[in-house]
Amino acid sequence: KKLKLIVTISSDTQIIVADSKYFIRVFDNLLNNIQRYALPDTRIYLDVITYDPDVINIRISNVSAEKINVSAEQLMERFVQGDSSRNHEGSGIGLAIAKSLMEAQNGSMQIKVNDDLFTVDLKIPKYLPKSIDSDELY
Repeated sequence: KKLKLIVTISSDTQIIVADSKYFIRVFDNLLNNIQRYALPDTRIYLDVITYDPDVINIRISNVSAEKINVSAEQLMERFVQGDSSRNHEGSGIGLAIAKSLMEAQNGSMQIKVNDDLFTVDLKIPKYLPKSIDSDELY
């Protein structure tokens, strides 16, 4: 599809403590979803920003090839696809899994939909909460 990834990382971003398998799976699900549904020859924006000193914010946005006909909340439900009138390849569980994996790491995932503009906001703590031992993540 000739998509171009534009990455911006703020200078105050630091290393986060996360489960690498979970984090890679989240990005794999999101980028596969974007590759499948993005408008050809467009850009994917990935911005890593720190608004809160204890949290890393990651925003991924792109333009969908078609208008997204379901709500952002519905997109994160299992077996729901953005265009229910067509039979797309895939099961419709990738975004739900990504959200669950973010929450398992004390993070969050929100989706925003504006016609054909698709945006995912990820938040993940820079540090482990005191109730979690780092050995639990590996």
